[in-house]
This record gives sequence, C-alpha cells and structure tokens, in this order.
Amino acid sequence: MAKSYFLSAPRNEGLDQSDTYTAINEIENFIEDFPLSPLQDEAVDLLDQCRARIAKKTFRTGEQYYKVGNYESARIYLEQVVTEFEAPEWRGCALYLLAAIDEKQKQYEDSASKLGNLIEAFPGHKWEKKAKSKLKDVQSVMGDTSVVSDST
Repeated sequence: MAKSYFLSAPRNEGLDQSDTYTAINEIENFIEDFPLSPLQDEAVDLLDQCRARIAKKTFRTGEQYYKVGNYESARIYLEQVVTEFEAPEWRGCALYLLAAIDEKQKQYEDSASKLGNLIEAFPGHKWEKKAKSKLKDVQSVMGDTSVVSDST
C-alpha cells in the first residue's frame, strides 16, 4: 500500500503531497508492525525517498518566501528543513539560505556560524563553493577571517 501511495503522489513536489504523507504513515506502521520482515530495507529506503520529497517541498516553499523578501516566513520553512529532515541536500541548501537571511538582517555571527556548519557538515555539497565565498564576505564585514581557512 505504501509503495502505491508513493507512486501515485505527483513527482512535482510543488503539487499536493497528501499521498506522500499517507505513504509515510503506512511505511512507519509497516516498520513497527513487521520488524523482522525481509522488506524492511526496502521500506526504510522508500521512507527516506518520501521524506526527501517532503523536505524538498518544504525547502522550495521557504525559497519562494526568501525570493520575495518575506524572510520571517522563509525562516520558518527553512528551519523546519534543517531540524526535521534527514535529507542532506536540502538541509545544506536551507542552511545557506538561512545564513543569507541572517546576513541581510545584519546578524553576521549567526550567518558565519550557519555557513561554517554547512561547509563542515556537508562536504562536497552542491552549494559548498557559494557557502565559502559568502562566508568570506561575511567575515570581511565582521573583520574576522578565522572562521574558515583557505584549506576548507
């Protein structure tokens, strides 16, 4: 059932993901009810895919709020991605945008901290170069270059 719900949910994360949420519930119930099933690995993998889809949807919502300058609403969605989802790609992107919001709001230490976390926690992330560049910019405003070295 869970797989059917997952497959019936739209691949475009911007659309209604009710079936993805239903799939998550079904998978969690399956994992709990049948801990010795040979399908456990497949269930866990499908659960990760479902959660990644929801993380992407949540990130995209936060990103849209960021683009229109509604930073407080963006922060709510982006912080949700960072705290509630185990999806490294989207967590890294969310950290970057949260750091950008902090920078725009002149919270330079918070911005530098988030950028440093992104660089350290997600090496090789698709936005790692952008994060390093932005961190240097933030550090120059702060007058501090000790947060990241050229070797990171």
